[in-house]
Amino acid sequence: MKWLVATATIIAALGLLAYTNPSLKHYDQFVNRVLMEQVRKQKSPLANALGSLFSGITSNIVAQQTMRKDYLFFSTYETVVGKERMKAVGVLNDFIVTEQPSFKRGD
Repeated sequence: MKWLVATATIIAALGLLAYTNPSLKHYDQFVNRVLMEQVRKQKSPLANALGSLFSGITSNIVAQQTMRKDYLFFSTYETVVGKERMKAVGVLNDFIVTEQPSFKRGD
């Protein structure tokens, strides 16, 4: 009986992981949200206005520059724009950033 419960639990957990494996669209929304948070930290009305204006264009660029590898239960995402790189793992409809851009000026 314990074997049956353990097997059912494992199958349910794997089913949950497969069902909540985020898509590229979800990643695009996540990156857009992160970029908007960075813009809001600038506390500049001009930066906020430009960030809101260009958020749709940014989403399009991110989608074109992102490579997604789907492993059924989770996905990895790598976005490269110029010299900047961002890597993330998508699992349970969320993202764990493993490498993020430096956002350094003057490079």
